[in-house]
Amino acid sequence: MQLRLISLSSLNVVIILSVTSTVGIVSWQWWKQQNAYESLHSLPSPPKHFLLGNIPQLLAAVRQKKLFKLIFDWSQQLGQMYVYWKGHKPVVVLSKPKVIEETIINGMRDGSLVRDERIREAWNDIGDPIL
Repeated sequence: MQLRLISLSSLNVVIILSVTSTVGIVSWQWWKQQNAYESLHSLPSPPKHFLLGNIPQLLAAVRQKKLFKLIFDWSQQLGQMYVYWKGHKPVVVLSKPKVIEETIINGMRDGSLVRDERIREAWNDIGDPIL
């Protein structure tokens, strides 16, 4: 009888530790994501689901073959620079040529426009080096 009580209490401890660890890891990931894209939260954004971001709107638009219309409508509503969210990943949309040019030039000048090394190498192979 005593052995059975010990095994049940050990099982309870394992369950409690597992649940606590899972909640801790999920909370840490959420906090890390919130801080990683903190500056993007100041940009206008369409209403989003707290877990899925704008995926439901994007999927609905794809099913109706109106994805580009959705992006265009968001540009009309939110302005020339906004962000939408694919889950927890941001997608920044620049919808005016002047804003795109200024963002690229200023980003290259101050180092805030970061390119993946492979993308930079591919670009440099295709045309003139940009970085």
